Amino acid sequence: MIKKAFGDDSMSEAQIKFWYRHFKNGRESFESDQRSGRPSTSRIPEYVERVRAAINENRRLTVRELEEDLGIPRTTVSQILTEDLGKKRVAAKFLVKHHITQVCQPPYSPDLAPCDFWLFLKLKLPLKGRRFQSAKEIKENATRQLMAIPKKDFSDCFEKWKERWDKCVRSQREYFEGD
Repeated sequence: MIKKAFGDDSMSEAQIKFWYRHFKNGRESFESDQRSGRPSTSRIPEYVERVRAAINENRRLTVRELEEDLGIPRTTVSQILTEDLGKKRVAAKFLVKHHITQVCQPPYSPDLAPCDFWLFLKLKLPLKGRRFQSAKEIKENATRQLMAIPKKDFSDCFEKWKERWDKCVRSQREYFEGD
């Protein structure tokens, strides 16, 4: 009867039976019981030391590579790097003749890679919701969409890119949102 009256907004039959049984046995509140919670084991000292050793050996490792090499979840690796080891993410490196200038991206600021902030969207939207039979068909359709983008759009993209990294430099690693 409850399903008939409330449709998909009602509890499942199993949940109804669960609560019925608890109230029948003397329960007076519908609030969940207090639980001790799951202990946090993801950022244990052993993991912190393993990440520290790995980046001391090769500072160019990515979070994804650390995850794969160490068998530690990516979110945990990220937390260890930023919160335990005080590392900052370098978003872009620009090669200038014989020396490298690094531009650190402020946390949560716009992406600096043109593929991330512009190109993927141009390719993704026309292909969204379509099903393909093979990898070859995906490549053909993606290539067709890529070739359909006007050259002017590419030059406009690089102007926006210059504005993005200039804004990151001017912000001096302070937080900002949007373009």
